Amino acid sequence: MQAPRAGRTGPGGRIIGRAGTAARVLASVSCVAGLISEPANAAVKERATDFYENKESGWFWYVEPPPEPEEPPAEQTVETSPPPASGPAPMSVEWLRTNLPVLRDKAIDQPTTENVSAYYYAQRIMMDKAQVFSDKAREVTTSDPLLDENLRVPFASAAKAAQLRNANESKAEILAAVAGKAGLWFFHDDTCQYCETQVPIANTIARRYGIPVVYISRQGGAIRGLDPSIPVKAAQGRFEKLGVTHTPSVLMLVPPKDYYLIAQGFASLSSLEDRIVNAAHRYGLVDERLYQDAVPTSRGILSADASKESGVVDWNAPEQWVPHLKKMIAETYGIGDVK
Repeated sequence: MQAPRAGRTGPGGRIIGRAGTAARVLASVSCVAGLISEPANAAVKERATDFYENKESGWFWYVEPPPEPEEPPAEQTVETSPPPASGPAPMSVEWLRTNLPVLRDKAIDQPTTENVSAYYYAQRIMMDKAQVFSDKAREVTTSDPLLDENLRVPFASAAKAAQLRNANESKAEILAAVAGKAGLWFFHDDTCQYCETQVPIANTIARRYGIPVVYISRQGGAIRGLDPSIPVKAAQGRFEKLGVTHTPSVLMLVPPKDYYLIAQGFASLSSLEDRIVNAAHRYGLVDERLYQDAVPTSRGILSADASKESGVVDWNAPEQWVPHLKKMIAETYGIGDVK
């Protein structure tokens, strides 16, 4: 087997052939290795230098890298809601009470389509609110017996007629009861144009109910048309002593010493009957239930001192004083507790 042939030398001393090619590759590799080794040697040399310069830190030293600078936080935009408008809520009753006259005056002074329309729309809101309230009020009052006026005075004609008959009977019973507890003085003056007209009414009161009647005459003489059974007495200063300044006048006397002026000026029969009944009730001469039958509108009426009789009721808390008033009104009706 033949040995490989050595390469030939060409011009300029270059080796040609296979040997020349290999030599060139080796040269290139040597150059690249030299280039790579230079930075590596520099790094090793730098680490060695650092080690010898920081040898007092020992084998296990560790240096924290400097912290990265923090970025300032981004400014957050806070959405702020507009402050609540001062004054009453739009279209509330308070708002309408304040603004409706203003809108009306503006519409009158400047009657443009916009101004007049604004006023009437605001008025429409007010009227609608009133209608809604009226409907709810009807619902509440008709479902609560203590607020329903039909319980006090019936609305139906037949029921109202029956109540009036019962009231007249109770009134007559009261007047008959007054006859045994009180009497009437009629003050008369011959020069009074209405005193003679009062005489027949005095006769009826005495005959129908048996109430003792006495006529006090300023002149002291006989009185035309007066029932002979009714005595007549001279004034003798009674006008001044009892504070009577007008004629005709009627005084109720309750023995032994009480007296009450119940009419000054002319009074019709029905008016005088009502005055006697009311005076009898006011001064404690009649039973309360009988009086309520005679005067149906008096049922369910609370006295002006109802708030003083409330004890520990907080009048700023409806949940306390409404049940309290319900109980008091139920007592006046005589129907017991109402939930």
